[in-house]
Amino acid sequence: AGALRKMTRANFVSGVGGTNTPAFEATKNAVQYGISLSTDVKITYETEIFDTAGNYASSRFTPTTAGKYFVYCGQRMITNDNGTLTRTQLKLYKNGSKYQNVVSDFNLTDNYTRATGNYISATVDMNGSSDYLEVYGQIQNTNAATTNTGFHLENGSVFGAYKIIE
Repeated sequence: AGALRKMTRANFVSGVGGTNTPAFEATKNAVQYGISLSTDVKITYETEIFDTAGNYASSRFTPTTAGKYFVYCGQRMITNDNGTLTRTQLKLYKNGSKYQNVVSDFNLTDNYTRATGNYISATVDMNGSSDYLEVYGQIQNTNAATTNTGFHLENGSVFGAYKIIE
């Protein structure tokens, strides 16, 4: 019939791998109202949940270790100015320029959209010295009011990243 094969055990090496650091996560601690409409506005994430290497400051992540980073950000955008949202955008910026974005368009004639949540995740190469990441948002609404339009602090308002083990 069939011949039996000798099974060999794989050789495992200890110490392979690494850690997913530097890493950070931050969230909002205050509503950011009164923003300019139809303009990219930096979103502030004031409360650090963790920051393993002190690379997060002033809502900016500047890792000091080169490599690929998994980056995520989510933001609730809201208007309470007797209008309705027509478009929201969440943008990940690298070194002051748009790297990736997500757009939500609304065309509702009989119903009002007063809040939405946008989310981005990306893998970003960072040089470990001068590269930095920030999050921006943009809101458009039907009545051009801004007093109570902006970036809310609840429901997934977060910005974080960690180094991918290569």
